[in-house]
Amino acid sequence: EKNLRQAFLQDLVGRRNKETLSQPLLEINREFHYRFEPGEFCIAILKLDGRVCDEEQNVQFMAEKVQSAAERFLKDYVMETENTELNGFHFFLLNYDAEDRMQIRRQMKALLSEIRVQGDILKNLSVTLALGEGVRSLPEIGSSLKNARLLIEERLLAGTGKLMEGKIESGESFADSEIFAKFNDRIAHTLESLDSFAVREELIYLKTKMMAEKEISGHEILQMTKEICNQYLFFMKKYRLPVEENFMENFSLSADNCADAAELFDYLTRRITTSYEKAARLKRQDENRPIRVVKKYVEEHFGEPLTLEELSQVVDLSPTYLSTIFKKDTGMTFLEYLSKVRMDMAKKLLKETNDTVADICGKVGYSDVRYFTKTFTKYAGLKPKEYRKLYS
Repeated sequence: EKNLRQAFLQDLVGRRNKETLSQPLLEINREFHYRFEPGEFCIAILKLDGRVCDEEQNVQFMAEKVQSAAERFLKDYVMETENTELNGFHFFLLNYDAEDRMQIRRQMKALLSEIRVQGDILKNLSVTLALGEGVRSLPEIGSSLKNARLLIEERLLAGTGKLMEGKIESGESFADSEIFAKFNDRIAHTLESLDSFAVREELIYLKTKMMAEKEISGHEILQMTKEICNQYLFFMKKYRLPVEENFMENFSLSADNCADAAELFDYLTRRITTSYEKAARLKRQDENRPIRVVKKYVEEHFGEPLTLEELSQVVDLSPTYLSTIFKKDTGMTFLEYLSKVRMDMAKKLLKETNDTVADICGKVGYSDVRYFTKTFTKYAGLKPKEYRKLYS
């Protein structure tokens, strides 16, 4: 019986039982073991916020306290009620005589006070209650649920620990604003740069602009943070940058549990920059892989005739592109790097062996002793024999 009642309420919260709600009350009562009567219906939401809710034992402890308080404060004032907990939100379905609305409000406020006292046992736990508008039939309960959701999200701006009620007026959407359009343009270029500091600065800038909007609501702030994450995922996919699985799902769950706008924006900034730093690091490693391969190949084959074209085939890149990224990574052209490796090895051989200059010339990849001597002198500031005499 309890499972059926819970399933009905959870489907209602998830908006999965529209057809069921249109059935006569008697049929709903029979199928789901309720005792609904004609009168007024509403949804209330009790929200627990705080890091203490990350621990399952604390969640269970508070769920038991909420259930106990609901039975004590509501049983004598409602015709029917049920409550369920989903991800830190406690949803109440209330059925009562319309004339008792004010008494229901008083009882829900008393319930809030009781839970706040119980919550004091757990440090840093905040509690907020939203009382949705009353409706005259179950098929209309969706509007009460929507109203309660908007109210509970308003705690992001109004603060926690309160009873939230009344209408929430929605102004123009911030998503359609010129500020957000410009942000999208800038963040698109910034994400391409692999500069996590610049990404962080853009997010902080947007936070400042959003919080300065007088008409913005808690609901819009929450939805905008999720929209920003969607945009982040779009551009990351566009630039072929890796993002961990379930990024959006995990963000949404945690965002719903932020108690105020500052905490929400801090979480958004931290979540995106952490993800982006990881993606940028992997991208750089991927871009640097051909350079590492080329360097290793040169170190192992410096004594052989080497060309950029040959190395480009080794790493499966065009000579032009390889030349560009090699210069960007090392600050040298490929030939300059090859010459440096050969000259460093020539220095080592001059110091550590008795090989002739001609032998060393051949070992480091040169066939012309005169050209080798000229190149070495330019690189070391001394002729090969002078270098050996000074350093061997």
